[in-house]
Amino acid sequence: FNEIVQNLDELAEDYPNLVAQKISIGQTLEGRDIWALKMSDNPNIDEDEAEVLYTGLHHAREPMSYMNLFYFMHWLGENYNTNALAEHLVNNRELWFIPAINPDGLVYNESISPNGGGMQRKNMRQTCSGGFYGADGIDPNRNYSYMWAYDNEGSSNDGCNETYRGTGPFSELETQAVRDFVNAHQFKINFNYHSYSDLLIYPFGYEYENQAPQEDIDIFIEYGLDMVQYNNYALGTGPDLLYPVNGEACDWMYGVHGIFAYTPEVGSGSDGFWPSTTRIVPLAEENLYPNIRTALYAGALVSSELNIEEGPYTSDDIYSINVSLSNIGLSSSNGDIILDFVADAGVEFTSSSIEISGLDPRSSVDLDGINEFFISPIIPSGTEDEISIIMTLP
Repeated sequence: FNEIVQNLDELAEDYPNLVAQKISIGQTLEGRDIWALKMSDNPNIDEDEAEVLYTGLHHAREPMSYMNLFYFMHWLGENYNTNALAEHLVNNRELWFIPAINPDGLVYNESISPNGGGMQRKNMRQTCSGGFYGADGIDPNRNYSYMWAYDNEGSSNDGCNETYRGTGPFSELETQAVRDFVNAHQFKINFNYHSYSDLLIYPFGYEYENQAPQEDIDIFIEYGLDMVQYNNYALGTGPDLLYPVNGEACDWMYGVHGIFAYTPEVGSGSDGFWPSTTRIVPLAEENLYPNIRTALYAGALVSSELNIEEGPYTSDDIYSINVSLSNIGLSSSNGDIILDFVADAGVEFTSSSIEISGLDPRSSVDLDGINEFFISPIIPSGTEDEISIIMTLP
């Protein structure tokens, strides 16, 4: 846990223009701070940009849940000046990270297994009368209010059970801190990292028949299939892939706030909860693409398609240009979209640049006849020219 705090401080020191100083969003039962960190091009200013949330360590024995987040944060900082995608994410998103929601459990695991391998899952509240301290605790990921205690299959009412949900929703300081932090922001999408099983899980998880609207299920699947296309994680709900859960973070974030929240389960069965040191970077790398795509989906993610009449073309006529725009992101484009038309010598446009009003989230528009082009008479017959469109988002 001390290394987590140290790394957060080092990120702010190494990239002061991109990383704000860590803030405490609350304290744990044993008085430790739950730290959050923001990355953006103006990290100390609340801008009108899409917000994304990444969390780790709901469960104390799952260190890969935060290791991959540190990898992503360093990737953004190291590549900001050389990689257009990293620059775009930092400039156009507010990226928030809570790497360790359950530091008390982590510190306990350090105390019993200094070289790794501690199996404490829950927080450190004493709940088990059997006297075995490691069985104590409340599972933070069963302590959120949405469908809390829906049944005893998705969480337990037994204080010694690993999925013990507590005495009431948000009974724990750790989940209260997350609740208050989320309530104070406008997150569009979220990753709550866990390990292990090579899965990407989406809501709802409290019963086998998913009660989410089909339109939202389709979005979860659309985004999810994109995110797992390289790491080949299985995609589905908790009941589909593992078992029912209730009082869970993603169900609460989606069910209460409409956040498209996912649970990635990092690593295979052979990795387990404490993968070998040599597996840390590969596991982080296989989640870099999903982390990037999550940030992209939070804002406007607009694609363009240009269509023109089939040739051949002559200098005696003017030809129409059609453009289709599609925004598959969760935010509106922040202002007008600029379309610049570019072609080889000899092709001229009625308008070289056109502004289009902003595009709503999850919407598309067909701009038929938005522009025209004609051919110069000095172009030799049989010449092949190329027409392109350059789209600039604010």
